[in-house]
Amino acid sequence: HTSVPVWVSCQDTGQSKKVVSIPIGCDAVITCPIDCANETGDIWGFEVYTDASRICKAAIHSGIIDHNGGTFRLEFLSGDGQLFWSQNHSGILSRSDGSSGVLRAIRPTFLSESSGCLNNCSNHGQCELRKLE
Repeated sequence: HTSVPVWVSCQDTGQSKKVVSIPIGCDAVITCPIDCANETGDIWGFEVYTDASRICKAAIHSGIIDHNGGTFRLEFLSGDGQLFWSQNHSGILSRSDGSSGVLRAIRPTFLSESSGCLNNCSNHGQCELRKLE
């Protein structure tokens, strides 16, 4: 079984209600709608973003999905020690955040970059490995 995708809007961030309970070290399968690149709202970083960043815009910026939307894996990482650089990529300019106050970060990755399992921690914080089919 694969994890059920979390459908997010163009406005959702890594702090949105749909994903805020996913613990650091876990990931989720995310599906974005079309045309999120031009939506208002900032992203901070490149490849790894602050959790205040728009999820779909970050995925487009990093080249994981395109303007047509799509499904990908979103990893939740500790923000401690991360550097969030400004980068112009995929037609989107991200912002930089050099503060040390970022507690959580997000990293969009391809579904195929999974090691064969997705670490799905959406079940009340209880992690379970689910084999990708």
